[in-house]
Amino acid sequence: MLIKGADLSEKQRRWVLGAFVYRNTHENRARAEPLLNTCRLWISDAEWIADHAFHFVADGSRLDLRYKHAEPMCLVG
Repeated sequence: MLIKGADLSEKQRRWVLGAFVYRNTHENRARAEPLLNTCRLWISDAEWIADHAFHFVADGSRLDLRYKHAEPMCLVG
């Protein structure tokens, strides 16, 4: 099931940030440092989460590992 970023619990939010390590946000130091000289990262983790929906198992207890991506909110009804 898809859960909108704005509807995530704090625990789910931590899972998402841990699972999506390649997000281009200024708070994600693993991505920000190599990209520092090539582009500016203006978006925060909170904005990135709010702009996406995430696949969780039916009871919301964990991420659904069949999906390796987040859905942009513009594609979620």
